[in-house]
Amino acid sequence: SEDRYRILFDSGPHPTFVLRRADRVVLDWNAAAERTLGWTRGDVLERAVDGLGLCEMGCQFAARLMSIAPILSSDVVETTLHARDGRLVEVEVQGLEMMLGDTPAVLVMLRDVTAQRAAERSEQESAARFQAFFNHAGIAVQLLTVDGTITHANPACREMLGYAAEELIGQSMWRLLCLEGDASIPDACAELVTAARETVTLETQFRHKDLSLVWGQVTLAVVPHGDERRLMVMLQDATERKRMEQELIRQAFEDNLTGLANRALFRDRLHHALDRRARTRTDVAVLLLDL
Repeated sequence: SEDRYRILFDSGPHPTFVLRRADRVVLDWNAAAERTLGWTRGDVLERAVDGLGLCEMGCQFAARLMSIAPILSSDVVETTLHARDGRLVEVEVQGLEMMLGDTPAVLVMLRDVTAQRAAERSEQESAARFQAFFNHAGIAVQLLTVDGTITHANPACREMLGYAAEELIGQSMWRLLCLEGDASIPDACAELVTAARETVTLETQFRHKDLSLVWGQVTLAVVPHGDERRLMVMLQDATERKRMEQELIRQAFEDNLTGLANRALFRDRLHHALDRRARTRTDVAVLLLDL
């Protein structure tokens, strides 16, 4: 009945309007269409929808309205409409041919997908930025499952570890660690997975493909990957820095000519020995040898 039609039409959650099929004049316009497009029912009744400037040039649905081909309810078109205030509204449009009394008409239903498409574009842009960083980073980057299996590895891994990305994928990250039983990285990953920490930075040694030892500064974090979570591991080669640190320690505590401990190291060791003597009440002996 007319009453039921009016209730359903006016209270519908989606923008809906009715056009006369012959000239696309607006015959009805619901409240949701007012909210989404900015035109009130009084503004648009008996006006041709073409004059509202809703559609962009080349709009597929507008072309269908102007053609004599039947409009099927199964045909859903996505397009961008212009609201009265100039906003662009991305919508899915569905039409249904009907009779309004004796007048052939088209019932047009819109589903506003503006927010959904914006979120999708933002996600795609974020994924593109991450991929660009991943591929071109100057440090080795890997993505792991929560159990440590490598799912992605960037080209810089070859420079640091000697393995091509294809060789690493599917392998356990733990197998690259130098010391068997080294639990520093697995323990850090467990803390990240349980949300005990957001990021972890540590240093440990890795075994290069040529069996040499590589010091790495490791930063781990949890990152989203589709519907799952992954562990992102960033490895920075610290081998040269470690070598320089060891060289500075050697220069500070060893005699350059003989390689023997110098006075600074002697005082340091004597200080520790005296502290231990005070705690354990043991004797300390000091010998002086003439070279």
